Amino acid sequence: MVWKLLSGISAACLAVAAYYAFISKNDINTEREGEKRAIANLSEVSTRKAAADEKLKQKQEQLVALNLDLEKVKGDVVAAAAEAQEKEAALQLVKTNLEQTSQQLAAVEKKIEEAGDIEKLLAQVNALKKDKEAAESALAAENQQVEQAKERVASLQKQIEVSREAESRSRKGELEPGFTARVAQAFSEWGFTVLNKGNAGGIIANAELDVKRGSDIVAKLKVRNVEQAISVADIVPGSLGQGDAIRAGDLVVAAPVVKKEVAPPSPPPSTERSPAVAPAPAAGADPFAAPGAAPAAAPAMADPFGAPAAAPAPAPAADPFGAPAAPATGAGTQASPSTADPFAKP
Repeated sequence: MVWKLLSGISAACLAVAAYYAFISKNDINTEREGEKRAIANLSEVSTRKAAADEKLKQKQEQLVALNLDLEKVKGDVVAAAAEAQEKEAALQLVKTNLEQTSQQLAAVEKKIEEAGDIEKLLAQVNALKKDKEAAESALAAENQQVEQAKERVASLQKQIEVSREAESRSRKGELEPGFTARVAQAFSEWGFTVLNKGNAGGIIANAELDVKRGSDIVAKLKVRNVEQAISVADIVPGSLGQGDAIRAGDLVVAAPVVKKEVAPPSPPPSTERSPAVAPAPAAGADPFAAPGAAPAAAPAMADPFGAPAAAPAPAPAADPFGAPAAPATGAGTQASPSTADPFAKP
């Protein structure tokens, strides 16, 4: 009787053990499947991270190249400005020599009128006229060199503006207004398209595009990855109509840029107490300025190349390409430049 009881207990234990073994086997299989999926996801994430790191490296190299070009252009501008100053100094010297020659010629002509050795005076006059003609030729040559220097400076400044605009568009993800491309392959069901242009065609990452078919805008795109000759753009959610699809060959243009207006900052409140009775402010005066205070000087414009602001000069600088500043003739006025012929007879 006891052995029957023990046999029943053993059979029950074996059944329980078999049940738990079956459950454990299913859990082990589930864990193994989860491990395989985790390994596959880790491999995919690693691949995407490597691609993103490569794109970041390319963008950093492009930024370094743009900065090098900008530094080179700044150096050219400084060299051109120095050359223009040298030409201006030489021009001033030639002008001074010309004025001295003109004064000597006027003195000789006056002596001729007062009588004396006419032959000798005529010889001096002829010599001075030759000196004058040589000075005029030198002045014309210096003027031509100054004009050439002005043209070079204008060209370099234009190159700087072009470099700044290209760098600004690259940072903001904006394309040229007249940019166009074509859809090479469309994967509307997957939410992206492949375009037939890349870095060489002027596409930059994060740029916004419109897909046009005729005069209608079918969808909107945002560039995700850019290669040398092709690029991948995601379809902006909600921009593709129900039942529509992007087709290969569709025209792609740059999306219009919306300019955001920035409100000017409000002036800080005045902390000074006004007197009990204050005179009426003059027209155009600051109503919040302290009484009796001199108007504040306008802040110096910051150097676009990063140089610190210079201290205010005690006198206005001379025009690097023009005549020196005329002396003042009265309070707040300047004498107009003389237009009289310096070689005319008195």
